[in-house]
Amino acid sequence: MAIETIKAEKVVGAVLGALQRDIVLPQLVWMDPGGDFTGAKNDTITLSIPAGTSSRKRTMRSGTTRNRGSLTEGKVSVTLDTNLYKDVEITDEELTLDIADFGRQVLQPITRAMAEGWEDELADLMDGASYAQEVAWDGDDPHGVFADCGLALDLARVPTSGRFIALGSRLANEAIKSDQLRRWDSAGDTATQALRNATIAPIAGFDRIVTVPGLDPDAGYAFHRTAYAATSKVPQVPNGVAWGASMAYNGFAMRAIRQFDASADGWVDILGFDAFVGSDIVRDHGEFNDETGVWEPAEDPQDTSDLEFIRAVKITGGSGS
Repeated sequence: MAIETIKAEKVVGAVLGALQRDIVLPQLVWMDPGGDFTGAKNDTITLSIPAGTSSRKRTMRSGTTRNRGSLTEGKVSVTLDTNLYKDVEITDEELTLDIADFGRQVLQPITRAMAEGWEDELADLMDGASYAQEVAWDGDDPHGVFADCGLALDLARVPTSGRFIALGSRLANEAIKSDQLRRWDSAGDTATQALRNATIAPIAGFDRIVTVPGLDPDAGYAFHRTAYAATSKVPQVPNGVAWGASMAYNGFAMRAIRQFDASADGWVDILGFDAFVGSDIVRDHGEFNDETGVWEPAEDPQDTSDLEFIRAVKITGGSGS
């Protein structure tokens, strides 16, 4: 069997194709791909959050004074604390006799594992966060749940554009099977195609509703893109490897290297993929007004006691809970 020479450029192309199909959550969160971590203390960088403030007013000709305030930007720190990787050994026999399509048999499974690992990191972040607002799930009225999530984000003064909902497997299944979405499914080709792809098109003010198998099956999250901050960085390609390549796609940075190992029991090629990743939630200074329920940002935050995670809403109470 003729073995095709496998060039770094070909590997990069195959990786980007696989990532385009597999990654969901990283496309929906606030990404800082390839952030400058060089020399950063504890491998941590700080991203700025625009200051939250409001205008004031006074009655004209009243002689009342103008009260001066200040602008204080918020921040979220993101640490590169996880090394995602997948290394495989390819023997002479496998390379010569078994592998007919290197992209399909080797590259796609590896890059799929890397992509799913990155998405699982973000899913763990979502599942483990503490949320200021929660909405109970109702499988008979998913549209009502989505509308209540939208109201919760409205009360938190979250921008209306860039809103998404991520559902665990059971919640998504209940939503798709509900009478509401069954009727919507029959409304036209666009809806039908969306449901077949387990992606529910814009509903109740949300740009996109997606199924994420990596989430708790009975949980869901309605969030603005800036609710979760994430970053990834490509490790340097060592000079000693046979070849290596780096790439970034939709905010996900990755390195691929290939090296021959003559010290193993039987000569092998080692194909390795890896990335440094990190993520965190974005919290804001302020509090909800006891009477109106509307979020009031703190103009002069002095400590972290008033920090709340308001840019996302947790959907609770799935059938398996």
